[in-house]
Amino acid sequence: MRNRAPRIAVLRVASVAAALATSAVPGIAATPPAALDASVPSLFDHTAIHYRAVGKGAPAVVLVHCWMCDSGIWDNVVPELAQRYRVITLDLPGHGTSGKDRKVWSMAAYGEDVRTVVDTLRLDRVILVGHSMGGPVMLEAARVLRGKVVGMVAVDTLHDADVKSDPKEIDAWIAKVRADFPGQTKQLVHAIAGKASDPAAIDRIAEKMASGDPAIGLALMDSLLHYDIKAGMQAARAPMIAINSTMRPTNVAANRKALPSYELLPLPEGVGHFPQLEAPQAFNRLLAQAIASLAARR
Repeated sequence: MRNRAPRIAVLRVASVAAALATSAVPGIAATPPAALDASVPSLFDHTAIHYRAVGKGAPAVVLVHCWMCDSGIWDNVVPELAQRYRVITLDLPGHGTSGKDRKVWSMAAYGEDVRTVVDTLRLDRVILVGHSMGGPVMLEAARVLRGKVVGMVAVDTLHDADVKSDPKEIDAWIAKVRADFPGQTKQLVHAIAGKASDPAAIDRIAEKMASGDPAIGLALMDSLLHYDIKAGMQAARAPMIAINSTMRPTNVAANRKALPSYELLPLPEGVGHFPQLEAPQAFNRLLAQAIASLAARR
């Protein structure tokens, strides 16, 4: 699809600190502070969702991973966050150890999956963190969890609420990926990673993403590329802080029209689409800043 195909995928696949005391946990009800590793059937279609919860403190932080990854993408993030908050990660269906027998693969379905985990843990005050595809999933979850979501953190995603993609270009791009799912997936990963990133780390994430089920990956890609970011932001309503790479522009003005409480924290120059892996220390500082800011709001 000429040279514009990766750009379309990047736009969607990719789009103040305050200290808080942790002596009380009003955002958690009937959930023990000890680590929890479990599965629950989705409210959407009963597909098994594997999730993990660790730490204590409110609000709870729910981390939503990217396309063709799993909760392991947050391994460099969880230990530090769990010193202050209850932290929840999950494998979205079709990824990791969650179920893969779903018939409908969409951002809306994934929003219901996140709601399932939040409701199962009886969390009443949460901050959602969505990376890449996790951004639209986060918006869909906020829409159905209204009243519980006090804030959202977008990680190199949701760059432009006004983005308009040509349906013909989307179809051509998906056809290209369908013809060579592993090869095109690896090429995409390397195109959106930071140039100064550890090549071995990027190779590992590329191999992992390329090894996913092509049928699931293609269905999700179709839903993702057709997702209406503006409508999703308007429906989510909760304040958002984005932590975006400078490798791609973020349309702050357009995003603030859709979501007035939108803020941007740019990643350091040279950091690409996978900041959790590429620059974990710098990313963790920005993430902690964003979460603390959102948690302190009323």
